[in-house]
Amino acid sequence: MNILNTLLLLLFIIKCQSETLIYSNYFNSRSGDWYINYYINNWESYCHSKWIMGGYQCFDSRTFIQKTFKLQPHYQLRFSFLFWRIDYWNGDRFKVYIDNIENHNQQYYYSSSLNNLCGSSSYYDETFQLDLNTYHYSPTVQILISGEVYWGISDIQLFIKKCPEGCDSCNQNGCYSQILYIEYFTTQYFNLNSNEVWQSDNGVFYYYLLNPGGFYIYRLITWSSKKTIYLTPHDAVSIQFKIITINLYHQFEILIDDMLVLVLNTARQVSLTSSYYSYYYLITSQINIHQYRHNLNQITLTIRQKSSTSYTSSSSAYYGIRDFQLFLKTYDNCFDDNIQPFDGCFANIYDCIIGCSNCVRGICLKCQDGWEYYEQNKNCIPICGDSIITYFEECDDGNTYQYDGCYQCKYSCPLNCSKCQFGKCKQCQPRYELINGYCKYNCDGYEIQDDQENRNCINRINNLIENGHYQHNLFNNENSKYTLVSSLTCNLQDFGIFGYFYNQCRIPVIQYCKESLYDKCLECDEYYKLEYNKQKCTPLCNDGIVIEREQCDDQNNIQFDGCYKCQQSCLLECINCIENKCYQCLDGWQLIDYSCYQYCGDGQVAKSSMEQCDDGNYNDGDGCYECKFECFPFCKSCADRNTCLVCEQYFELYNNSCKPICGDDYILIGLEECEDGNDIPYDGCFNCQFQCEKECQICKSGLCIECIEGYMIIKNYYTQIQNKCGNGIYSNDEECDDGNLFDDDGCSILCQIESNWFYLICLIIIFQQSQIKSNYFKFYQFYQTLYPISLIRYI
Repeated sequence: MNILNTLLLLLFIIKCQSETLIYSNYFNSRSGDWYINYYINNWESYCHSKWIMGGYQCFDSRTFIQKTFKLQPHYQLRFSFLFWRIDYWNGDRFKVYIDNIENHNQQYYYSSSLNNLCGSSSYYDETFQLDLNTYHYSPTVQILISGEVYWGISDIQLFIKKCPEGCDSCNQNGCYSQILYIEYFTTQYFNLNSNEVWQSDNGVFYYYLLNPGGFYIYRLITWSSKKTIYLTPHDAVSIQFKIITINLYHQFEILIDDMLVLVLNTARQVSLTSSYYSYYYLITSQINIHQYRHNLNQITLTIRQKSSTSYTSSSSAYYGIRDFQLFLKTYDNCFDDNIQPFDGCFANIYDCIIGCSNCVRGICLKCQDGWEYYEQNKNCIPICGDSIITYFEECDDGNTYQYDGCYQCKYSCPLNCSKCQFGKCKQCQPRYELINGYCKYNCDGYEIQDDQENRNCINRINNLIENGHYQHNLFNNENSKYTLVSSLTCNLQDFGIFGYFYNQCRIPVIQYCKESLYDKCLECDEYYKLEYNKQKCTPLCNDGIVIEREQCDDQNNIQFDGCYKCQQSCLLECINCIENKCYQCLDGWQLIDYSCYQYCGDGQVAKSSMEQCDDGNYNDGDGCYECKFECFPFCKSCADRNTCLVCEQYFELYNNSCKPICGDDYILIGLEECEDGNDIPYDGCFNCQFQCEKECQICKSGLCIECIEGYMIIKNYYTQIQNKCGNGIYSNDEECDDGNLFDDDGCSILCQIESNWFYLICLIIIFQQSQIKSNYFKFYQFYQTLYPISLIRYI
């Protein structure tokens, strides 16, 4: 336990050292530096002997808080705080957004605690420590928090993982090879100057700022805005900024020098119970264009708005930008009057020195593995003795011993060696014999015992015929003048063959070995495999045969299936396994006899199981049957009762449900009336429903029964215009039609305009009986020399 605590403490220290605290509030001191859209009685309260922001009868569902933080160059941030859940929370949600991206969204319940901290005595309260991490590169960050019942926060801290010193931008792997050239709109509130504003296509510059609440954005007015920036010599650019829309569909195109490089189509991000539209319909996109190839002396960036549609007509719509930064990847010209690589400058371009893994403009910031960083000179020196061969090291055996073939990372001859190569002895000094790469002193049998022991000598047999008695006397004559200085290795290269001959050495029997040679096994018995050293046969796992120490064999190496590497293991649903016995199961599983079991109908969904739902009964038609979702009609597979994933044949997905596929030439009885394989209206079938011609008044099963007035039915269901004089309907071959067959009323019985009458317009007179009558105005014609003058007489 002490070791574990020490490791945890060490990890905590390492983590703290790698992070930088940039903000702290509501610890020993407090300040009201957050934007709060609404509070009830006050924006802070004293709760359980501690001041908190918000609290009981302070913050509720109508409240959200927001703060913008200015950040140094970094690649990751961590937002930590204590969340106070107060009073009656029953599945209500607490949410945290970082740059409008949802980072925390969880339901909370008042029944999960038995403490009353500062709310109503009828309900229990609780605190939760939240630690939210995210990768982040922008120079500012907006954090927004909301809750749905009484809530508050305290112990607020914001940490960042900074880029290396002198680095303008980076990621978790190191510093980017680029410099910050220009930046606009990177503070919480800012003023505009002429160098920062953008222009429309017609060349007009705009000076507009917008405050949606807690920070400024530079507002863009027209559908297309551009900015031209003059640059110093470079070979690539990186551009990052935020596009922010309020109550506007977030659809844009980004162009560089009139070349399309990015298309945006972002949906709504923030969901608040409050109807505060500035944030409810606020959408943020972080634009990151990294090292785009570019070498011109100016660059033109264009933002095109693709949609002007608003989410709601009750609030104005805006869009704009902030946190604009432009980086240049320069040629990195340098001059060191040499052509040596890895010295910080090569071919007039900055380069890392040898052994350096991360550098900026030739200055090393971090060394590679196997190198030690010297802060004073900012260079890297190989670490000798770490078993890693680097740079000019010839060898590295992980120690500083002399005469072992490698000393101070240079090859050296072993002791008493006269000639060696790469640390291996090829020839020994006189009176020494080369055995296993080392020089052993060759005793001739006449040295005194002390000399033999001090020299660690060997007994070399120069002539087996002349000196064969040596081994015999050595092993069989207790009074022999020869002394056994060290035990035999039973190695053939050490003349151990005599040990075997005189039964001083034995070839060990390798168990389960089918065929062997000396002390090596060549082939094992069935169901066994040969180890790498060829001196041991072990059971073959995953062959389906349980032998020796194998507890099981399921012929696979899948973990959490009850048997892993031929040893019993707990299943995946067990979260506390000790010696193959389960002591705690996942939610929804029941622990019985040290194993986890799922029961359909117990009202709990067993995690990591085939259960999709569990309503505690076995009734069908209630949405969950046999622990599977009951899909609505025509759905083959569903994620829940209201979300279909796969429809049955002849149906297609539409708004998470299934509708008939219209136009597939297959009629679904009861759902479709007809199928003509097209979407042409007024051809008898449209949208799979019967439909007659446009001039049809009564239609039945695609056949016209009665036409509108002025048309008649011919040839089954086709219609044509019924030309009839006197019906009051004007047609192409009629000059007029007054609805009767009388002459001298301006329109003859042949529907021709009569002389001295002018067909002007129908005067509609509505009588008390709502009868509609029409007549023509009659003109008496008075002829004059140049201009005819007509007087109107009302009939």
